[in-house]
Amino acid sequence: MQSGIGITDLLKGDVKTIYRKEALARVYWWPRARWHSCARRAPFLFLPFRMVQHFLSRNARKGFTLIELLLVIGIIAILAAIVIVAINPTKQLADARNAQRRSDVNTILNAVYQYSIDNTGNLPSTITTTTKEICESKADCDSDGIHLDMLTGTYLVSLPTDPRAASTATGTDYTIVKTSGGRVTVSAPQAEQSQTIQVTR
Repeated sequence: MQSGIGITDLLKGDVKTIYRKEALARVYWWPRARWHSCARRAPFLFLPFRMVQHFLSRNARKGFTLIELLLVIGIIAILAAIVIVAINPTKQLADARNAQRRSDVNTILNAVYQYSIDNTGNLPSTITTTTKEICESKADCDSDGIHLDMLTGTYLVSLPTDPRAASTATGTDYTIVKTSGGRVTVSAPQAEQSQTIQVTR
């Protein structure tokens, strides 16, 4: 059995073959003294263990090729697209705004009926049988809107506004109307996802 490492192995640069032959030479075939003696006499025929380690570490430090990088980037892009489609952030945000609208509509209606209870069953006088937008305050109101200033301070800290209402808007983007029978309906006409948000009591 010949376990030495020859010129052919060095030229091929086959690290695994070099490492295997060198290990066999040191452990299974060559006595330690003879190994060192032969390595000194014919260094071009043998590869010391430290050089094998150098070859191995050099191979371990090799970077990715351009094709490998492009492949990884492509896979990441595909996974990101799948996640975005599955999560659908636009729908999630719209649903969150609709949830806020439902809460606001109920808050306004609860305040109206709490006012009615405290005032012997009388609703705020500004509520009519015509559907109108609720203004943020009396000062901001015109003929197309109604104010509910009598609710703020006691029943509401402030009138809620639609999540998508402009910061400069004077209205809340919520409407209110009462029937001849005294039932009140508060609606959110800006509801998204083709939903209808309104509460009647």
